[in-house]
Amino acid sequence: MSKELEVVRSLDVPTGTSKRIDCPFCYHRNTFSVRNENGKLLWNCFHASCNIKGGHTTELSVKDIEEYLSPTKQKSQRFIIPKHFINIPTSTASILLLREYNIFYLWEEGYLSFYYDVKQNRLVFPIEKDNKYVNAIGRSLGKEKPKWYIYGNETHPFVVGNYDTAVIVEDCISACRLHSINMTGVAILGTSLKQSYIPTMRKFKKLYVCLDKDATSKAFDIANELMYYVDTEVKILDDDIKYLNQEELKELFQ
Repeated sequence: MSKELEVVRSLDVPTGTSKRIDCPFCYHRNTFSVRNENGKLLWNCFHASCNIKGGHTTELSVKDIEEYLSPTKQKSQRFIIPKHFINIPTSTASILLLREYNIFYLWEEGYLSFYYDVKQNRLVFPIEKDNKYVNAIGRSLGKEKPKWYIYGNETHPFVVGNYDTAVIVEDCISACRLHSINMTGVAILGTSLKQSYIPTMRKFKKLYVCLDKDATSKAFDIANELMYYVDTEVKILDDDIKYLNQEELKELFQ
C-alpha cells in the first residue's frame, strides 16, 4: 500500500462524503481534499507546489449498503453519487457554463465538487448536510426539461460558504456567485421557504433575501417569516444575482 493511500484511508471518509484538511504531505493549510464516491477514494492537494493526487477503488461497507437500501430511512439516507455522475473535466459544456458565471474556481480550488450527468446532460451541484451528500441538483446543459432537476428526496437548501452573513437566492449558480464577495449563498431551489430550511437559516447572524424581480412579493413573505429568528432584509433586484459582476455584487450589499 502506498503512503498516500495509507494516509487517505486513515481519514475514514464515508461514501458520499468529502473532507478537506491541511495537507499531510506539503503541510499547507486546508489544501488537501478527499472524496469518497461510491467507494472510490479521490484525493488531491490544491497547492501549486504539491503534486499529490490520486484515486483508489474500495468496496462499500455492509453498513453503507444497508443504510442506502433501508426503506425506513428514505428521507434521511445518505445520497449516493450515481455512477453516471462523472468528473466535470470530461464535460466541456459543464466547464464553459461554470466559467461563464465565474464560478469555475470553486471546483478548481477545491471549495466545491461539481459533476456531469452523462445520462441527462446536466451539470450537477451536490447538496451537503453535516459533511454528507444528501441530494443533488442538475442544471440542463441543452434543451432538457426541466431546466433544474432535483435527484433525491432530502429537502435541504444548497449552501455555499461558511460566512455569518448569508444571501437567500433561487438557484445554485446564484448561490455560488456570492462566495466571491465573502458571503454565504443559500439556494432554496424556487421561491418558497420550506419549513425544513429554517434550522439552516437560523445559524446566520444576518440574512438577505434576493429572489428574481418577478418574485419580490414572495421575497417579503420569506423575510417576514425569518425575521423572528434572524435579522433579515429584502434586496429588490433589477437583474438576477448570477448576472451581476463583482463590483455590482459588492455595491448591492454595501
